[in-house]
Amino acid sequence: KAFMHEDEIVTTRATQETNLPWGLAAIQANSKKIPLPLPSSDCFKICIVDSGLLVEHPDIPYTRGATNIAGEEFNIGALSKWDEPIAIANHGTHVTGTMLATGTRNPRVVGVIPNNQNICLLVARVFGDEVNPGASTSTTDRAAEWCGDMGAKVINLSFGSPTFSTNSAAIYRSLRSEGVLLVSSAGNA
Repeated sequence: KAFMHEDEIVTTRATQETNLPWGLAAIQANSKKIPLPLPSSDCFKICIVDSGLLVEHPDIPYTRGATNIAGEEFNIGALSKWDEPIAIANHGTHVTGTMLATGTRNPRVVGVIPNNQNICLLVARVFGDEVNPGASTSTTDRAAEWCGDMGAKVINLSFGSPTFSTNSAAIYRSLRSEGVLLVSSAGNA
């Protein structure tokens, strides 16, 4: 799945963490129309391509080293780990919480999927520990391909670029043709 392409910088345009994740009302997160995952012996894999995940966050329902969570670093430096972002690099934890937060801390913030039973989480860290992180499209493309290779059925890409990438689009079309749902942000560019 190698594509030759131009390299652009993508960013998260992260905002300071608040009690209520941005956009929950807009995506109808409290809607009874959103079905819970069906019980199954297989896990349903969701992949977050972002700045990593603070696994110890009280609303994140995963434990480092468990079989239902895995991660990988992509071009971020030897000291940055997928499961150890510093405080200012919290965008990936925020995005994960918007999807999967359990609401255990006060004030209660519950994600769109508050029951993570049979949900396996993949974390592809493409942003480092900078205040305004950026990553090349070739890096985010490799991360998205990793998610697909790991069996993700949903890949979240909460970042943007002011330019269109033909090669990224080709990779995303290929993933879609394999039955992967790609969820992208609006307004991050």
